[in-house]
Amino acid sequence: NNSYIVATTNYPEDLAWNIIDRPGRFKVICEVPNPVEKTRRKYFEYMKVDNVDECVKITDGLSLDYIINITQDSIFEKKSVADVVKEYKTRRDKVSKRFKKPMGLG
Repeated sequence: NNSYIVATTNYPEDLAWNIIDRPGRFKVICEVPNPVEKTRRKYFEYMKVDNVDECVKITDGLSLDYIINITQDSIFEKKSVADVVKEYKTRRDKVSKRFKKPMGLG
């Protein structure tokens, strides 16, 4: 019937092996790594943010989704990327104890 099911997870290591290794369960397994320095630099240059070098440095290890949201918040709120990252980290620190695993932002 031309249907596909897509499954995603941020924690593949937590999946039971029999879920991953069952024939026909997952035809393609694809990892989407965090963007490397060169990619982050091009993104920030494209978005015309100030202090590209600092932005590249402080977003090391973050997912593209985090970087996009940080950049959008920076533009919409007229704040530096560095200030937005600090706000994200502060918010994360306040709520991280409530979750099984800490959320992004190193």
